[in-house]
Amino acid sequence: MPADAQTPQLCQRRLQAWTLDGSVPATFAERDARLWSAGRERFELDARTGLRLSAECHTPHERRVGEIARWPALLSPWSSNAMRAGSRLPPLAADCAADGRDAAESLQIEGLQDNALLARAPGSERGLRLSLRALGSEARIRWLVDARLVGEPRAAGTWVHDFGTPGEHTLTAVADSGAWSQVRFRVLR
Repeated sequence: MPADAQTPQLCQRRLQAWTLDGSVPATFAERDARLWSAGRERFELDARTGLRLSAECHTPHERRVGEIARWPALLSPWSSNAMRAGSRLPPLAADCAADGRDAAESLQIEGLQDNALLARAPGSERGLRLSLRALGSEARIRWLVDARLVGEPRAAGTWVHDFGTPGEHTLTAVADSGAWSQVRFRVLR
């Protein structure tokens, strides 16, 4: 949307764009994202504390409406801490019943340690093959090596990939839910 048509606090980053007769193209849903929304999330806040309120709170609160803009899940590993913080819901007030909106997943890559040094077996003509899993999410996982998509397994479980190129690499696992994990490693030969 054009910046002047948006709520100012939702615009974390301004860019120049081409328009056609003043019309801005619509934002498309993330590729294959079952959980995609319009990118804006509305909620109620306590006007004094800024804490999120649910439908059931034990004490009275002066309520006001809050809103955040969510970035696409696949952008998470490359967005700044400030951008991620600006896309997070505020914490729920202690006297309010859980609303299920802040159930965050934590993803962990199993099968490769951060800063690992790897080499193929001596005398092997075949590249280095690793069997990996992303733990902590039931959502579909996308695997990226050096910021390039290399795997989108349809079923949950193990993902196998050949890492034949020597040098420094970064492996990223991103869930449809937005959870992600990243490890750096080096292939010696």
